[in-house]
Amino acid sequence: MNTNTKKVGIIGCGWLGFPLAKKFVASGFKVLGSTTSPQKLDKLKQANIDPYLLNFPDQITDLESLSKVDYLIINIPPGRRNPTVQVDYPNWVKLILQKWEPTTKVIFVGSTSLYGGNTGVVNEQTIPLPKTASGKALLQIEALINENQNLKNSTCILRLSGLVGGERHPARTLAGRTGLSNGDAPVNLVHRRDVINVVLEIIHKNKFGSDYNLSTDLHPTKREYYTTMASKLDLKSPQFEIGGASSKVVDNTKVKKELNYELIYASPFLFP
Repeated sequence: MNTNTKKVGIIGCGWLGFPLAKKFVASGFKVLGSTTSPQKLDKLKQANIDPYLLNFPDQITDLESLSKVDYLIINIPPGRRNPTVQVDYPNWVKLILQKWEPTTKVIFVGSTSLYGGNTGVVNEQTIPLPKTASGKALLQIEALINENQNLKNSTCILRLSGLVGGERHPARTLAGRTGLSNGDAPVNLVHRRDVINVVLEIIHKNKFGSDYNLSTDLHPTKREYYTTMASKLDLKSPQFEIGGASSKVVDNTKVKKELNYELIYASPFLFP
């Protein structure tokens, strides 16, 4: 594939989307990216990303241009604090998909929060049981994609575990806290670098019409992980209560096998 002639549109050039866009630029793609902030347009332009302003539901004029690409990455979080997320988020994604053309391949960046009510090992064949409003909104989007066979065959759904990377490290968030629940629950995390690499591998190997869970190989308990990492980062250890041993463990076997991908951070203990 001659990537010099290929265009990628990334809707949502934030914490994950911006470094992803820069990786595409470095790989020879023509990249179009959106932001919700007028102040960030210059930042995108300076990184050789064609910048577009996009705010749902009102400011969507640039959506037409962003959608005329070879590959479209839908990377907008549902917004867990939005009280109407189950209505708003599906409607926003519907607006995007209304611009979809059969020649465009789509990667939808979702979340393993779909499995919120599941226990034990979960994989792509597991029937999701979301508990949160944002998880239920994500499930609506997946159903919307799957209802259109042509769209389904042109789309890869990437379900991400808890994201880590750069300034975002979960051990800092919980440092010194007490009375934390479910200390025996396994952690399901994934590093931003692995997510970016997998997105490029999906395109390189044309793995559309698929869905993938993405998480580390190892799943230590919350108590083990957060106390160990707090010590490593010279932070005060959090204190956990007993419980959560039957909570979900996200299986990443499919993505590693089908993409022949080896995680950079197979263990969460390796996160810098």
